[in-house]
Amino acid sequence: MNPIITELLCIGVALAFIERIAIFIYIAYLSDLPRPKIGILFRWGSFWIGGHWSSYNRRLCVNLIPCVTLWVALPGGNVPKNTHEIR
Repeated sequence: MNPIITELLCIGVALAFIERIAIFIYIAYLSDLPRPKIGILFRWGSFWIGGHWSSYNRRLCVNLIPCVTLWVALPGGNVPKNTHEIR
Protein backbone atom coordinates (compact mmCIF):
# COMPACT_ATOMS: atom_id res chain seq x y z
CA MET A 1 0.00 0.00 0.00
CA ASN A 2 1.13 3.53 -0.70
CA PRO A 3 2.80 5.05 2.40
CA ILE A 4 0.91 8.33 1.97
CA ILE A 5 -2.44 6.52 2.02
CA THR A 6 -1.38 4.54 5.09
CA GLU A 7 -0.37 7.75 6.87
CA LEU A 8 -3.68 9.46 5.96
CA LEU A 9 -5.63 6.45 7.28
CA CYS A 10 -3.70 6.58 10.58
CA ILE A 11 -4.40 10.31 10.89
CA GLY A 12 -8.10 9.69 10.17
CA VAL A 13 -8.31 7.00 12.85
CA ALA A 14 -6.56 9.26 15.36
CA LEU A 15 -8.93 12.16 14.60
CA ALA A 16 -11.97 9.89 14.98
CA PHE A 17 -10.64 8.75 18.37
CA ILE A 18 -10.09 12.35 19.50
CA GLU A 19 -13.61 13.24 18.34
CA ARG A 20 -15.09 10.41 20.43
CA ILE A 21 -13.20 11.61 23.50
CA ALA A 22 -14.45 15.18 22.94
CA ILE A 23 -18.06 13.97 22.62
CA PHE A 24 -17.71 11.96 25.83
CA ILE A 25 -16.32 14.97 27.71
CA TYR A 26 -19.15 17.17 26.39
CA ILE A 27 -21.87 14.69 27.40
CA ALA A 28 -20.31 13.92 30.79
CA TYR A 29 -19.37 17.41 31.91
CA LEU A 30 -20.60 20.24 29.69
CA SER A 31 -24.11 19.33 28.55
CA ASP A 32 -25.70 20.52 31.82
CA LEU A 33 -24.29 24.06 31.61
CA PRO A 34 -26.89 26.79 31.04
CA ARG A 35 -27.07 27.87 27.42
CA PRO A 36 -27.74 31.31 26.02
CA LYS A 37 -31.14 31.95 24.47
CA ILE A 38 -31.28 33.14 20.87
CA GLY A 39 -34.22 34.64 19.03
CA ILE A 40 -35.59 37.01 16.44
CA LEU A 41 -37.94 39.94 16.95
CA PHE A 42 -40.03 41.74 14.32
CA ARG A 43 -41.06 45.21 15.51
CA TRP A 44 -41.88 48.44 13.66
CA GLY A 45 -40.31 50.47 16.47
CA SER A 46 -36.89 49.00 15.65
CA PHE A 47 -36.45 50.94 12.43
CA TRP A 48 -32.68 51.28 12.76
CA ILE A 49 -29.48 49.42 11.89
CA GLY A 50 -26.87 48.66 14.54
CA GLY A 51 -26.44 46.84 17.82
CA HIS A 52 -26.51 47.36 21.55
CA TRP A 53 -25.67 45.52 24.76
CA SER A 54 -27.91 45.63 27.83
CA SER A 55 -26.00 44.75 30.99
CA TYR A 56 -29.27 44.79 32.98
CA ASN A 57 -30.93 42.22 30.68
CA ARG A 58 -27.63 40.47 29.84
CA ARG A 59 -28.65 40.63 26.19
CA LEU A 60 -27.06 41.60 22.86
CA CYS A 61 -29.40 42.89 20.15
CA VAL A 62 -28.36 43.41 16.53
CA ASN A 63 -30.42 44.94 13.71
CA LEU A 64 -28.90 44.21 10.30
CA ILE A 65 -32.24 44.93 8.61
CA PRO A 66 -34.61 47.64 9.90
CA CYS A 67 -37.45 46.21 12.06
CA VAL A 68 -35.72 42.80 12.40
CA THR A 69 -33.73 42.23 15.59
CA LEU A 70 -31.55 39.19 16.28
CA TRP A 71 -30.88 38.84 20.00
CA VAL A 72 -28.78 36.65 22.28
CA ALA A 73 -29.57 36.54 26.02
CA LEU A 74 -26.90 35.06 28.27
CA PRO A 75 -27.90 32.65 31.04
CA GLY A 76 -29.87 34.61 33.63
CA GLY A 77 -30.69 37.31 31.09
CA ASN A 78 -34.14 38.54 30.08
CA VAL A 79 -35.62 37.85 26.65
CA PRO A 80 -37.63 40.51 24.77
CA LYS A 81 -41.43 40.37 24.88
CA ASN A 82 -43.37 39.13 21.81
CA THR A 83 -40.34 37.38 20.39
CA HIS A 84 -39.71 34.18 18.44
CA GLU A 85 -37.15 32.10 20.33
CA ILE A 86 -34.88 30.09 18.05
CA ARG A 87 -32.97 28.22 20.74
